[in-house]
Amino acid sequence: SADSAFDDLVIGDYSGNRGISILSGATGQGAVGFGKSGTTADGYLAYNHNGTATSSAMTLKSQGHIKFNAGSSTKFYIEHDGKVGIGTTSPTTILNVAGSSSPQIKLNSDSSSPAIFVGDANRSSDGQHLAEFRANWNGTNVARVVMQAGNDTTNKDNGQIVFFTAAAGTTSEAMRIIESGQVLIGLTETAANTSIDDLQVGNPNSSNQSGITIGSNDEAAIAF
Repeated sequence: SADSAFDDLVIGDYSGNRGISILSGATGQGAVGFGKSGTTADGYLAYNHNGTATSSAMTLKSQGHIKFNAGSSTKFYIEHDGKVGIGTTSPTTILNVAGSSSPQIKLNSDSSSPAIFVGDANRSSDGQHLAEFRANWNGTNVARVVMQAGNDTTNKDNGQIVFFTAAAGTTSEAMRIIESGQVLIGLTETAANTSIDDLQVGNPNSSNQSGITIGSNDEAAIAF
């Protein structure tokens, strides 16, 4: 006998292959709907034919959440507002991935081309953030890497990378690589002679002390 929760229509007797077909028109729809008293279309599973198989579409509709269970728990979850959770049923962002024991997200190229992460934003001003990578310690942001817009706001074709660290809960800039490739530590724009400006440490307009230490138990040197 079938499970009592699903026994209104039973097909088959534990032998052979069984199936149900919904045969629609070439541009029609086949669907299974779910409703309750007062609401006849809380959810449905539908296939919309559109002449050819590749232009047709399968739709899974729910007025509430959508859950995909593998094993005994929900593994993939879609909130009613569109947030997606993998490993969590309480997503707080557009995509929220959760897991135990060093969870990973992997981009694996199946060809000789690289795996690429792209952050794309159409910002209007110099210094506005285009993409960020943030590291939180139990919910508190303690480090981040920011890719930001450069100074060519007409062509929108240059940018900077800025590194932030936190000493006590608030991140502040530690280093940046500007549009032309110079590395700046302690300042946000180049201030050195253009012939010796590849690495700049310390802000000449600040009273803070700056320095570089080269440590070695053998030999330390600067080559020219």
